[in-house]
Order: sequence, then C-alpha cells, then structure tokens
Amino acid sequence: MSDAEFRTPERVVREFIRAMHDWEVDAYRRYKASIFDETDHEKILQASSRAGEERKGVVALYCTTTERYPAPFGHPPQYDPLREEIVEVYADTPERVEVLTKYVYPEQYIDEKRRYEVILRPDGWKIDDRKILSDNRWYSLI
Repeated sequence: MSDAEFRTPERVVREFIRAMHDWEVDAYRRYKASIFDETDHEKILQASSRAGEERKGVVALYCTTTERYPAPFGHPPQYDPLREEIVEVYADTPERVEVLTKYVYPEQYIDEKRRYEVILRPDGWKIDDRKILSDNRWYSLI
C-alpha cells in the first residue's frame, strides 16, 4: 500500500495547508525580489508564471482534477498552519468527508470559517473543494 492510502482526510487537509503556505510564502518572496527593479517586467512575469506552475504541482498532489481558479499570493498568506485549525470533521458518506477549519487573521481579530470537501479516490483522499463562509453562504475558492 502507498502512503496516500494511509492518509486520513484531516491529514490531507493539514498537509495541503502546509504545502500551500510554503508555496505562497516562497512565491511572494520571489515576487517581491523581482519587483525590486520595476523596469524589468519580464522578471516580474517570470516570477508570477513560475509561482503558478508550482501551485499546480501542489494542487495535483492534494486535490482532485477539477479545474481550479488561479490563486493569488500575498502577505499575510491565505494559508497558514499556525493560524488555521481543524474544528470539526464529519462524513457525508464513507467516500466524502467535510473538514471544517477556523482561520484567525493576524492582527485583525477576525475568525474565518473554511470548509474542505475531501473525497476518496483510488489513489487516496483528495480535496475536491475549499469554501469560505461569508454572509451565511459558502463560496468556492479553489
């Protein structure tokens, strides 16, 4: 059996948050370095393009093959394993689990509720959607 077969939905979500955090921090650092010389637009485009390709690798590892929105990166990062905690896990079916998290924004004292929809595929658990609760409605973000 592969490592993917032993991962739980909660572990997949935690690993995804960590991987996206690492990607976002690194992409933002490289982007900031590229805009130091604002006249080199090619360098800025390369940094953004590279970040997009690297994100695709993270998404391919942890998510289903559903088409995804392009993701921005910035500071503070949207993903942070130190600020996002799992608060509830429940199974809709044996093959579909929802993992609810709470994200606390730094220095804004705001909690954001997030919902990761995780489904069982032949190669293990994969995130199918990530939603954020706003105005009592869930909005897809990946």
